[in-house]
Amino acid sequence: MDPRLVELERLLVRRYEAGAILLDVDMYDRWGAAHGSPEEQAEMADRGARANAERQEVSRELAVRSRALRAEAPELIDAWCDAHEQLLTEFIASREDDERQRTEKFVASEERDGWRRVRAGTSDFVEENTFYVRVDPRRRRELLGV
Repeated sequence: MDPRLVELERLLVRRYEAGAILLDVDMYDRWGAAHGSPEEQAEMADRGARANAERQEVSRELAVRSRALRAEAPELIDAWCDAHEQLLTEFIASREDDERQRTEKFVASEERDGWRRVRAGTSDFVEENTFYVRVDPRRRRELLGV
C-alpha cells in the first residue's frame, strides 16, 4: 500500500478521533456538567479545547495533502474514495430497519455521497459522523492500512 495513502488515512483517523472527543465533551456539557465538580468541568473544557485545536490543525494538513496527492497521483485519491465507499456500503448493509439504524443508514449514505464529491475533486475529504457511523476498524486496516 502506498505510504502517501496510508498517511492521508492516518490524518483522517486523527480528525475523526478529535471529533469523537468533541462529541463526548458536548454530551458532557449538555447532560453531565451540572453534576460535575469544578475540576471535572475544567478538565472537560481543556479536553475540548485540545481536541478542537487538533481537529483544526489536522483538517488543514488533510486538505493540503489531499490536494497534493490529487495532483501527484490521482489514482490514489480514487483508491481512497473506493475504500471509503466500500466501508460505508458494508456498514449500510449491516444495519437493520429500526428507527435508529435507518438514521445510521441515511447518514452513512450522505457520507458515501461525500466520498463521491472527493473523487470528483469538489471536496478534499469527508466530514465523518462520529455519532451515527462506525465503520469496521478491521476492514479499515485491510483496505487503508490504518
